[in-house]
Formats: sequence, C-alpha cells, structure tokens
Amino acid sequence: MRTWAQWILSTLGIIAIGSALVWAGGNYSRLHTWSNNEILTAADLNAEFDNEIANAVPGSLDDYSANASQMQSTSDPGESGSESLATSLAGELQRLRFAIAEMKVTLDPSLSYWYQTPTKGFAINSGGNLEWKSGTSFKGILDHANTADRTYLWPDVAGNVLIDADTGAKTLAGAYTFSTVPAGSAACAANFTRVGLTTCVYTATSGGSAYGITTSCTTMAIGAGNNIPVTAKAILLPVYGSILGGSSAGYISGRIEFYSDSGCTTELPYGGAATVSRHPFEWGAYAPTGFNGSTIGTWPFQILLYTNGATTIYGKLAQLSSPSGTSIDAIIYGVSAYYE
Repeated sequence: MRTWAQWILSTLGIIAIGSALVWAGGNYSRLHTWSNNEILTAADLNAEFDNEIANAVPGSLDDYSANASQMQSTSDPGESGSESLATSLAGELQRLRFAIAEMKVTLDPSLSYWYQTPTKGFAINSGGNLEWKSGTSFKGILDHANTADRTYLWPDVAGNVLIDADTGAKTLAGAYTFSTVPAGSAACAANFTRVGLTTCVYTATSGGSAYGITTSCTTMAIGAGNNIPVTAKAILLPVYGSILGGSSAGYISGRIEFYSDSGCTTELPYGGAATVSRHPFEWGAYAPTGFNGSTIGTWPFQILLYTNGATTIYGKLAQLSSPSGTSIDAIIYGVSAYYE
C-alpha cells in the first residue's frame, strides 16, 4: 500500500510531466510556481489541472512555423499501397501541406510553396459564372445566363492565349492557327458567302475579274481582282476552253498550267495536293479542213488549285498538238470558291 507521501510525489510528477509537455510548446502560462517546502493545496492543484483542460485546444497549442523554412517544409504522404506514415504532429502537418501544394500546382505550376495563391486557374465570379484566370486578370467567362456573351479567352499555363472565340482564329504557342468558328458565323471576303467551316462560295451577280489565258505567261491578280484573302489555301476556277480550226486538218489539244512566278517556271499544285501529280484537265478535238479560224468545240470545267495564301498567280496555255493554223483558247471567269 502506498503512503500519503508516495501519492503526493506521484501527483506532483504527473503535473510536472503534463505541464512540461504542454508548456514547452504551448501558447499559455502555468498558474503557480511552487517553492521548496510550500504546502500543496487542493485549490492550487485543481486550478492547475483546470488550466490544462481549458487550454487543451488548438489555439493554445504551439505552431510548426518557427521560421519561414519550417513553414515551407512538406512531406509526401505517398500513394495507396506506398504510404508514408507520420510519427508526429509535425509530420502530419507536413503531409497536409504537401496535399494542398499538389492541388494548387496543378492549376499553376509556377508556384513554389503550398501557401502561395495561384495566378491561373478556374474561379467562380460574383455573377456565378465560371472564369479562367491568368495572371492578375480573368481571361474568359462561361456565362450560363447570357447567351450573347461569346468572348472566351483560354490561355495556357504561361498566360499565352490559346483560344479566342471572339475572333475566330486560334493560335497555339504562336506557331499554329486553327478555327473553331461554326459555318456562317465568320465573314468571307466581299462577294463570297460562307457555306462551311472553311468554304466561301462566290454568290454575287456581278463584279470580279476574268482572265484570258494565252500561250504567254498571264498575270492573275486574284487578291485585288477577286478579293481572295491570304487565308485561302485553295481556289476553285471556272474555265471555258475552246478550239479553233486551221488551214490543215488534224487533232489539236491543250491544257492550262498555273505558276507561282511571273516567269511561269514554278508550277502550282492541283487538287489541293502538296505537289503537282497530274494536270487536272486537258481538252482536244479533231479539226477538219474548212474551219479555218472557226470554233470547233468548247469545254466548260473547273480546276481546284492549291495557292496557299498567294494573292497573285500566273497561267498560260500549253498547246500539245497543233496542225497548221489551229489554236486553243481559254477564259477563266474569276474564282467560284475559295477554301481556308
């Protein structure tokens, strides 16, 4: 059986140990400091225990941010099956900080510490609409109520705008351009009407330039004469070809060739292909005698020509076979469509 002295010493030990554990890292003070030979009263003992109980709350416990370095410290808690278990409250806090940082860095990879504010990411504005934030300003709004608001700017993690739905042209890293404008929502050049995402068709009843093509290199100013913009990658040309008889009978044939230079040396590709694989149309007929200077036949057709933004091209006739006095003619009646 313990003596009264043993009970008193045990109680003092509990108080000392408990107080040391809390006071060493607490934000409150002990109530009484005992001196040698001082009488331990019930009131003092109860008050000290009540002090411990009253301050056993988060606001009275010590921090784990003694300095900036300690505040910034984190620890990876691992993944399912490879967990890193905390062995102290400090370790728990470090793991929670790591999880916070992981979420923030997903939105803004430029962050270094868990407590920093992301400058990019999604946010809900005061109107209840979803916005994409880049830097210090909001770059886009997904307005669920206002259907007239169609200005969406989507930047990448560096703040570069990737998609601008207000202009129609979209740029990726300043190198590639694409369009998300639906048919009919972006204007074509004058005299043309959009009928598809990348197609503009000539719909005017007048205007535009026609070109008489000869065996000499002929300039076709399709930009100034037919309003073909630099965004056009290919054009569709309506052609009217004919054959004239000569003094001798025989078979006559020819074709139109298109070039990118005024000397007609670098031929343009056809059919939207990247290279010239074949000429799209050749026409010909047998020219009997007695049709000297008269038209033997005519051929209407269209040629799809890959221009890749050129606003001036050049064409000429190639007469493949020609009995004496015979000739071929061709007229290009403007541009019937262009493709972006």
